[in-house]
Amino acid sequence: MFPNPSITLSTSQFPVSPGDTLTAEVHYNGGSYTLSESSSRGWHFTTTQSGSFTNSSAEWIAEAPSSCGVTCSVLPLANFGTVNFSNSTANGATIGSYGSSVWIAITMVTSGGTVKASPSSLNGSGNGFSVTWHHS
Repeated sequence: MFPNPSITLSTSQFPVSPGDTLTAEVHYNGGSYTLSESSSRGWHFTTTQSGSFTNSSAEWIAEAPSSCGVTCSVLPLANFGTVNFSNSTANGATIGSYGSSVWIAITMVTSGGTVKASPSSLNGSGNGFSVTWHHS
């Protein structure tokens, strides 16, 4: 929950492998947000976050991790193949129902212009899309 610091989940307690399905939900509770994630492996994680959030966007993101020691840097992007986002809604409506001026797909590129990952268009139902890895 930007600008709050990230939460790191232990891979021993919350393992993820290729082919797993993750389900995530965010619920606004009038000043705080409850974030829940579950896995086809059977684990479940929930946290409640509060802060000075603008409540102005909903985002579905596949991104490279970062590491912050003395300085922060983006780590290499793992070859995740293609990740599918489905049943994506915001305030009970499909993401496609908000119109093309609101749906913004961002292609991940290096500073040199090499495509690292790219999103597809929304599916025919307007509730899903995929992101495909191209380069680490």
